[in-house]
Amino acid sequence: MAYTASELYLVFPTTTDCFALRKQIDGLLINEAYWRTELKKVDADASASLRKLKEEKFNLYTCELILGSKSTGQIINIGNSYDASAKAKIETDTKEAITKRLIVGASIIILSLGILLAFKKKE
Repeated sequence: MAYTASELYLVFPTTTDCFALRKQIDGLLINEAYWRTELKKVDADASASLRKLKEEKFNLYTCELILGSKSTGQIINIGNSYDASAKAKIETDTKEAITKRLIVGASIIILSLGILLAFKKKE
């Protein structure tokens, strides 16, 4: 939904939360693009000017660093949680693979001994 110049400040209120600012900037970009395609210069310019103000606050609050560090922390947490489960899965798969190889190897040895014994009995 596109917002007119008079609705912008109601829909995109002032905030100091970096996540909310990022979301508002993205919303204002979409809003501005919509009004530019509809050739409504007043509404597009209002969205652009409010977006620039939000971007200035975003930079003033060093939100890029804040969001970057939070996302890095989230990635590390996800990696650590997968690390434990992946390690357990790998160990289980490795034990199963070793067991299968032992069974196949033992079967081949027994089968080859049986074949050798069968040929020796025929002679």
